[in-house]
Amino acid sequence: MTAQDEASWRAAARRVARVVRPALKTTLRLAAELERRTAEPAPTAAERTNQVAPPSAETRRTRRGLPMAPSGPESRPRGLRDRLRITLLNPPRYRGITVFRMFRSEYLFVQGNHIPPMDLGYFAAAARDRADVAMIDANAEDLTAEETHRRIEAQRPDVIVVKGIIDILEHELEVAARYKAAHPHVRIVLACRGAVHAEAQIFEELPYLDAIACGEIDAFAEEIADGVELGEIAGMSVPGQVAGFIRVVEDLDRHPLPDLDVMPPLWGKQYTLPYYGVRSGYFVTSSRGCPYSCTFCMVGGVDERPFRFRRRDPRNVLEEIRLLGRRFGCRDFFVFDEIFTNAHGHRVSEAIVEAGLDLHWLCEGKPDLVTRPMLRSMRDAGCKTIYYGVESGDDAVLAQVQKGHTVADARRAFELTREAGLQSAAYVMFGFPQDSLRTYLRLVRFLLEARPDFVRYGFLAPYPITVLHRQMRDAGLIDFDRTKIDRRISPIHDAGVGLRTHHLGPSALRALDLLFKATFGDQLMA
Repeated sequence: MTAQDEASWRAAARRVARVVRPALKTTLRLAAELERRTAEPAPTAAERTNQVAPPSAETRRTRRGLPMAPSGPESRPRGLRDRLRITLLNPPRYRGITVFRMFRSEYLFVQGNHIPPMDLGYFAAAARDRADVAMIDANAEDLTAEETHRRIEAQRPDVIVVKGIIDILEHELEVAARYKAAHPHVRIVLACRGAVHAEAQIFEELPYLDAIACGEIDAFAEEIADGVELGEIAGMSVPGQVAGFIRVVEDLDRHPLPDLDVMPPLWGKQYTLPYYGVRSGYFVTSSRGCPYSCTFCMVGGVDERPFRFRRRDPRNVLEEIRLLGRRFGCRDFFVFDEIFTNAHGHRVSEAIVEAGLDLHWLCEGKPDLVTRPMLRSMRDAGCKTIYYGVESGDDAVLAQVQKGHTVADARRAFELTREAGLQSAAYVMFGFPQDSLRTYLRLVRFLLEARPDFVRYGFLAPYPITVLHRQMRDAGLIDFDRTKIDRRISPIHDAGVGLRTHHLGPSALRALDLLFKATFGDQLMA
């Protein structure tokens, strides 16, 4: 199918959807109401014991304080230069689709959003006094593989740090592998959170890969820049040696601000978030990690909780916001904290108000944490929209995945947000182990009643790093195939459904997935 044919097909599909969508919503509303009236009684204690329960955390091997090697990689040509050259690579788009590769977010965007790799900006800032660092953002600049390769050739790096997502690693590493074939001394380091706990398989499939950084890539910056042998860096997996340790940046206030000089100056141009309403495309991170333990999450849902909650001083956050305004005239951004509707987010909002800054920003929140004073402060600080992690419309499902809120909490959050004059969006998913036709209808009913301004829907993607992946694997609900983890690449690249629930098989899940998209298409954010 040509691009023109595909565009025509999509236009026709949208016209049909506009006609049938009201009927679908009415039908599902009636079905949801029927489900409510015939709801099953609450499960007994005996039934609850049969649900998948999170096992105790496994003990991990930790390697800290390893000595730094006096030189760089053993096969690196010696005597050519004293400082390593490091290329930070955000690979080309996948089949024309922009890719989101930053911290815990690793998936494909079909709506043309160009996400800046802010974690590579932090890496560059931490490494710049120790090595020569350059960045290529082939994703934002829409470079071809050949154009990207030519840029790497011009930089002549010793180390290439590559961002990636687990579904399409062959694509992500294609250019770096080609360069390494001509320059065998080069080391390729993959930054891909979804690859953690799948390292052995990935090294077997991709023999040219030298290391996988397990954790936040900027936590490895200084040692990579100093030329420490990759296998001697804590948290770094290499062939034949899985790290068993996830590494994070401990002190965010001492950590430098992202290096905006090494990042291409594309704010408001190639870097832009039309789907979020953020023209500049900038991401501010006022905290990292999460104090909660949602089992499906690549932050809180990891054994031993290595991505613990760490916050920046509000003054440090304001320094970055002011820098962005001075350098690029940007006043809008996405606050990329796991949860901003907490006491820390409230303090940052108050600091923005006290500083008198005229801003426009969005954030993500947890439904049970919001209060009227918090929402008023966020509104006065320039917040426009809050994206709530609702996930399900069924309390039993929410409890099973340890969301920590109820459906009533979520309904109240949308009411308070609307009352404060802010827009709201619901992040929801389907495909959890206890999901059934009944829980599907409850999710539909919740969305129709709560009336969020936007809906961000995703089919469950249980990544190997998460507790939920292990639970579903042990229960026989998932056939692990890393190329089928994230179905959000559909319809451009439909990888199929690689999981099932206790009540629904792959075919039923696929049908309900398509029905949901058809019903809520006018509110959906892909």
